[in-house]
Amino acid sequence: MGFETLASLSNLRRTWQVVRKAARSCRCRDAVDWLDWATSVEDTLPDLRRQLLKGLYTPQAPGRFEVAKSQGAFRTLTVPNMRDVLVYRLIADEVLRRALPNRVPGAFFSRSTKADAVGQLLSREEAEYEGYFASWLAYQEYRSVTLLNEPAEVLVITDISNYFDSISHDLLTEYLAPLGIPRKALGLLRRLLEVLKPSTGHSPNPNIGIPVDEFDCSRQLAHVFLFEHDARIVAKVGPTRYARWMDDQNMGARSFVEARRIINECVHSLAAQRITLNSGKTVLLPKSSIGDYLHLQTNAELTAWWDAYGHGPAATSPRSRTSLRKSWEQALSRGEERVGSWDKVLKRFYGYAARSGDGMLDARMYDDLVGYPHLAERVFTSLARRDEGDKLLKLFGRYCTSGESLYEDVEAHFFEACLLLDCSAEAEEKLVEFARDAARGAQNAMTGKALPRAGAVLLLYWMGGTADSLVDLFTRDDARALPAAVARAWLACAVARDGRALRQLQAKLVGHPSDDVARLAAFLDDLQRGHVERVGQYCNQRPRYPMPRKFYDARAWLQLELLSRAPGPVRKNVGRNLGRFAKLARTAQERRILRRVRRRVK
Repeated sequence: MGFETLASLSNLRRTWQVVRKAARSCRCRDAVDWLDWATSVEDTLPDLRRQLLKGLYTPQAPGRFEVAKSQGAFRTLTVPNMRDVLVYRLIADEVLRRALPNRVPGAFFSRSTKADAVGQLLSREEAEYEGYFASWLAYQEYRSVTLLNEPAEVLVITDISNYFDSISHDLLTEYLAPLGIPRKALGLLRRLLEVLKPSTGHSPNPNIGIPVDEFDCSRQLAHVFLFEHDARIVAKVGPTRYARWMDDQNMGARSFVEARRIINECVHSLAAQRITLNSGKTVLLPKSSIGDYLHLQTNAELTAWWDAYGHGPAATSPRSRTSLRKSWEQALSRGEERVGSWDKVLKRFYGYAARSGDGMLDARMYDDLVGYPHLAERVFTSLARRDEGDKLLKLFGRYCTSGESLYEDVEAHFFEACLLLDCSAEAEEKLVEFARDAARGAQNAMTGKALPRAGAVLLLYWMGGTADSLVDLFTRDDARALPAAVARAWLACAVARDGRALRQLQAKLVGHPSDDVARLAAFLDDLQRGHVERVGQYCNQRPRYPMPRKFYDARAWLQLELLSRAPGPVRKNVGRNLGRFAKLARTAQERRILRRVRRRVK
């Protein structure tokens, strides 16, 4: 396949569909899920293809946001311009397609691909023989977590230090060259990596490191880069005793002597690719400790609870809550807290507690938020799904005022959780006051970063903010310096409340550097003038996890209201889809928007 074929309109369209689907579930979600892009993509793609073929395409500087780890640490995610995401994913998909024949059976990188455990599956009798596993379910958990079917005498668990940040562009290109990737595509990939790679401030920026993005572009490249390492280790341990999930590796050994030899081989193998094994996270577990480290028994109990109660109304029954509390108390009595992969178990408990409507973990939420900030989404959602708005605001307020608000994504998760509440007018007033300051960056205890500010703007709209209050949110001087995500949220939310707000915001945003902001403003203008006859898909239901069934989230409702301001066929389309939204309108906030849209499309 030559470069012209790779960059064909059909390939670009296919890649766009993949990217748009990913954009609806990423942490850096756009306020309108890139509806403006989806609507005009048929005009955009031919122009993009022309730029690619003539060598006129230039990647743009990306946005970045910080994702919590623990102990104050974080990792930085890169948010490329949507055009750059499309090109990056186009090349990454082609790389993966050509490289897949070289993949070993146990190598995986994404939840979008099925991950089957490798090796011979044991029978129930074999799994429970001599108590190796306390139950059949525990064996299933072992398979799910390790991706190994065969129990190990010694389980080796390891990963790679700062993997994405350590990948050499030169070496990556060298590894990709034998795949027959078109030369122009490799050159374009190098240009993308040069712009998107992790930044080093004002210091010289060597050609090392690939961005961590949310569209599986870099993950695919990083996955392929390890194929030679996979082959070397499989030659050492065998294909049934090696499994890799991105850079996390599990290997089965017959003894501690063999386990240490495997680690030694991994160090040599990774060094050949100028990357380093993470010795601090390397664990050698004898079979007597595997169950405790991986919490197999507790995970098996949680799986059994979900199978019995998670899918129906019995989830909120006294029996369900008693069963869940019993599993929790037993996990604590077994001394599992803070052992091994405890954070993954804790994440499940928060989800299931929300499903059962039980506040069994409420008293420890602050400590868990501090100790496990990467679980913030699950902690906040546990309260939001029970409509505990006051508790949610108090918890986050305490987190901020105590000086613990260090992470952009934790703050963003708070505003996303608030969008799930069924709020009273009194609770709305408190949240609106808090969100207004957060949107302006005036909540001094917060980071003031783009992602939570954009979420705060969306929350103002959701909680009944008027067009005037949204228009007045930023001055002309403030507007020009807004991060693109905040400016797009501001534009969409204000115009949804009053179409006349567009002219005022356009005047304030004159000189804003982001093409994506200008693109949305132009789309909204065309929409209200009747120049848009068809729109992209906006009726996207989402899982209500951990609750049953699905719902339309705040972004879907925002798109519905924006489109209701268009004349002609677009408004008729809204009228046809209104019944679908009405059936799932549960909260006061959803019903309020429903009433406004109904009046408009009559």
